[in-house]
Amino acid sequence: MTRRALSLKRSAAFLALVALAACEVDFVPRAEAREEWKKSYTVAADAELAIENTNGTIVVTPGTGSTIEIVATRIAKAGSDEAAKKLLADTRIEESASESSVKLTSRSSRMGFGGTQYQVNYEVRAPAGIALNLSATNGTIDVSSWEGRVEMSATNGTLEGSGLKGEVDASTTNGKIDLRLAALAERGVNVETTNGRVSVELPKDSQGRVIARVTNGSISVEGLNAEPSPSNTRRRYEAAINGGSGPTVTVETTNGSITVRGS
Repeated sequence: MTRRALSLKRSAAFLALVALAACEVDFVPRAEAREEWKKSYTVAADAELAIENTNGTIVVTPGTGSTIEIVATRIAKAGSDEAAKKLLADTRIEESASESSVKLTSRSSRMGFGGTQYQVNYEVRAPAGIALNLSATNGTIDVSSWEGRVEMSATNGTLEGSGLKGEVDASTTNGKIDLRLAALAERGVNVETTNGRVSVELPKDSQGRVIARVTNGSISVEGLNAEPSPSNTRRRYEAAINGGSGPTVTVETTNGSITVRGS
């Protein structure tokens, strides 16, 4: 047998093995198992809630009293009912809690292998004055009517906030950011994304400064009593708002548009 013929024979055998392996592994998650996870924590007025999520949503709204209430829906998907139930059983929400800090972590080391998927959707009610530190790899984070500090980040996902009154730090790699502030806090706002548009809405009577930077995209500032810097360019915009004495709103994106508006 010639070397060429031998090589062709080996290649054919290899392709046959690949095809056989593909038949053995179902990459489409056809079955689903889910479970509702509920917890509550009593915390101090200056406590911090941290949630680290891989896949899924995090929605936070203010509650009453001094209790954090968590309802998390855990969802596992796989090629069969048995595999989905096993994935759900093999994964956990890790928790660490004290009066000053509550931290929840949800992830799966088996995620995405052999057509499996695992996600957790959080619904949170918490005392509005506590600090939030929220992160997701793939998913949306949404915070409403919050008075404390909000720090949120995502790799692939949307960040949303409405009625915010505290310090805000929001960053994502791929996804849009929409923030609507009810007040501009003393420590200001810092927003950053790599690929995605950014929209920040401020009360018209806010006093402070706006600094916006973009690499590929546009910058728009509207509905505010803004005094633009004479050194502004297409890629960098700076302005004093209602006199400029106050906090700074910093917004930056690499690819996308920036809009800062008054309401």
